[in-house]
Amino acid sequence: MTTIFSALNTANTALQANQLVIETIGHNVANGSTPGYSVQTANLQAMPPYTVPSMMNHVGAGQIGTGVRVTTIGRGRDALLDGQFRYENQYAGQYTAQNTTYTQLQGILNEPSTSGLSARMSAFWNGWQALADDPTNMGARAQVQQTGVALASSLNSDAQQLTQAQQTADNYVTNTVTTINNLASQISNLNGQISAVVATGQQPNDLLDQRDQMVDQLSNLVPITYATQTNGTVTINLATQVPGSTLLQVARPSEAPLVSGINTNLLVASPMGVPTYADAQPYIDTAVIPSLTAPVGGQLGAYINLRDKVIGGPTGLISQLNSITQALVQTVNTQHALGFDLNGNTNKPFFNVAPPAAALTAPWSTVATVTAANITVDPAIVANPQAIAAANASGAVGEGSNAQAISNLRTQVGAVATPLAGFTIQQGYDNTITQLGSIAQQVAANDHAQGVVMSSLTAQRQSVGGVNLDEQMTNLIIFQHSYSAAARVVTTVDSMLDTIINHMGLGN
Repeated sequence: MTTIFSALNTANTALQANQLVIETIGHNVANGSTPGYSVQTANLQAMPPYTVPSMMNHVGAGQIGTGVRVTTIGRGRDALLDGQFRYENQYAGQYTAQNTTYTQLQGILNEPSTSGLSARMSAFWNGWQALADDPTNMGARAQVQQTGVALASSLNSDAQQLTQAQQTADNYVTNTVTTINNLASQISNLNGQISAVVATGQQPNDLLDQRDQMVDQLSNLVPITYATQTNGTVTINLATQVPGSTLLQVARPSEAPLVSGINTNLLVASPMGVPTYADAQPYIDTAVIPSLTAPVGGQLGAYINLRDKVIGGPTGLISQLNSITQALVQTVNTQHALGFDLNGNTNKPFFNVAPPAAALTAPWSTVATVTAANITVDPAIVANPQAIAAANASGAVGEGSNAQAISNLRTQVGAVATPLAGFTIQQGYDNTITQLGSIAQQVAANDHAQGVVMSSLTAQRQSVGGVNLDEQMTNLIIFQHSYSAAARVVTTVDSMLDTIINHMGLGN
């Protein structure tokens, strides 16, 4: 049967439990603004009653409670929400990187504007028309010379800035790989600390919060799959989006995970290349995912795609600008070579290439070495606009039919096997700008929509794991009163003991 000291012990458990709850509330309040912190809750449970059921027990009122205890200190997390957040987070990283870069690319080409390539091209063709109308006007010749120089300079500038943008994207790839490796190393270190605490039967809430925050950051940089092990560690594999599927797929299943327990398998970045693993194996196992050679998703996948396909590569902006430049040089030089300048010279180019590329020579249809970066007006024309071949015969000073023919090139459609087959030079450039603007608009819309998704998921996670100060203050009052009530029980038992000890003796 129970004794008066049983009541004292029961009150003591209440004091200890309520104190721990209040300490937990204080910890929550202190970390209310700490990034990544999840609200903690002290879970209370009634202690086993007295006595254990038995046929030999004293017959009485029934089992008597022995107090309360804190079984665990849990944290506000929802594994399903975490998984959904990290899945969407790799799209958020991808769209943000794309939106930022496409905005920069539009700024480089600067269309429409009075200083853009399109305006320079129109001024160039207009200059030839003015010369055709008045072949003896030296001012018209100077205008052709100057608009040609301005057009070549604009192409040079655009090419230089696009090349720099490609290099910047490559730098982002390298920096992203460095950040991925740093996060992986920190997560593996936390894995070791967490597993050591779990082995003692305790819950390392704050360490888990730190690790979850790093996994969140990692999921923005690169697609990942992950699994929590029974010892508390997390295993993380690098993954990729796969065309035609909404599921992420492990990029190289045969490779060791990025993080496994306290071990890591870090990435290695190379200039203008796709990152590899430390053992030099490619990021993607093409035998498993034959449609890909680089990851898709996250900031890493976005910057690789921007570098290798949007800016560089056979269909990238640099390649498109080179095709436009080659078409311009090919058509203008071929026609210019048919005319005569004021000194009777013929078979001379209007455009050439800057060193270190070898100067162009006849036949003028050969433009393989021409790029937007090296196009220049031929030095002879830069030195003297009299070298412009406006006439169709030697000595025909007032004749400008060749200038008219060059002016008419603005509407000439490129023949098969030419750099812009089926398009005029202006149409080729306009198509590039239109396509860039259309994709940039779609990317901006994707980035905005994904931002809404992430805000919604963040709010849902906050409702589960965020610190609500109003709720914490309410709980503080409740458990403060509970602690006071337990203290009152102790006082009451003390009074009872005083009565027994000091007031129940002989002579009383």
